[in-house]
This record gives sequence, structure tokens and C-alpha cells, in this order.
Amino acid sequence: MRYLIAALLLAPAAAFAGGYAIPNENARDLALSQSTVAAQNGPEAAHTNPSALAGQQGLAVTANLEMLYNVTTWSAPSLGQATLQPKANYPPELAASYGNTLPNGMPYGVGLAFLVPGGGSLKWPTGWVGAGRIQDVDQRVWLTEVAAAIQPHPLAKFGASFLYYRVQETLSQQVLRDDRHPRHVGRRGQLRTVRRVPRPG
Repeated sequence: MRYLIAALLLAPAAAFAGGYAIPNENARDLALSQSTVAAQNGPEAAHTNPSALAGQQGLAVTANLEMLYNVTTWSAPSLGQATLQPKANYPPELAASYGNTLPNGMPYGVGLAFLVPGGGSLKWPTGWVGAGRIQDVDQRVWLTEVAAAIQPHPLAKFGASFLYYRVQETLSQQVLRDDRHPRHVGRRGQLRTVRRVPRPG
């Protein structure tokens, strides 16, 4: 049992260690170092804390935009160095919610959120020493969330959400010139993975 508890506690940290996780695009959460999980007061709660939708009144819509600018330099003593081509990325976050009360006075709320929780666009210089392994990679992770919450008691709120992820990744490699085979010139291609599922029977 203790191993299961440890795994659940470490799972979020392992997810963010992948290098492609993007901070929450909500401007208020970024300004407060994402310390407002328990103090959500807008439609962004559909993503951050669904239970906070209960108690909000009326219709609310928000839109946020974040800019990411990554500069990375790779180096090796015997192979030289290479720096990523500069490029800015703009992941968005859109959220909408509606809150009201039931006939018995019990607050409830529903919300919808669309954001980009992960991804990256890394473009290395053409012909760099590692072009045979990777020339550029473009990864996009879209997340759509539908959430609902209810407050049966002034001291208790309950919320739940449905998450739908869509992931797309394009990896390009450069076929480097090989003097032993003159036909191999610096062509560029894409690496794709195809999964085949056998039919039953």
C-alpha cells in the first residue's frame, strides 16, 4: 500500500520531468506562482480546480495567451556546438463557465476549458552534427475539459471533470551525405509511427 501512495505522490513530478510540460496559461495563476489552486474565482477553475465552479454566479468567459521563447545550446568537446533557431510559441487557454443555485438553494456550476498543457517546437540548424538523429521536432498537446461542481454544504464542495487529450508530434531527420554512397545526398524526411491492429477472427 505504501508503494502505491508513493507512486501517486510522485506521478505529477514525473510528468513534468518530460521537458515538454507547459505552465498553466492563466495570467492570474502565473502572476501568483500557481498558488491559487484552492482560490479559483473564474471559469479557469474548470481546469485548475473543478469544485470551485460551485458558488460562482452567472456566465463568465476568459481568454489567456502565453509566450514561450526557448534558447538551447548543445555542445560536445569533440563535435562542436549548435544552438536552436529562435522561435516564439503562443499557447492559449480559453474557458467558460456558468453558475447558479438549485431550487433548494444549493449552488452548482459547469465549465468548459481548452488549453495547451504540453508541447514544443525545436528547430536545429541545418546540417548540425546531430541532424541524423533529429533536425526539428514539433509537438502539440491539446486538452479539452468539461467540468461540473455542486456545494451540498457551506463547508463542502464536490467537483469532477472529463479530460480529452489530442497529441500530435512531427519529427524530422536529415539523411547526411555518405561518401561511400554518392546517391545519399542531404535529403530530409519525416519519421512516422504506424500501429496496425489485427482484425478479430
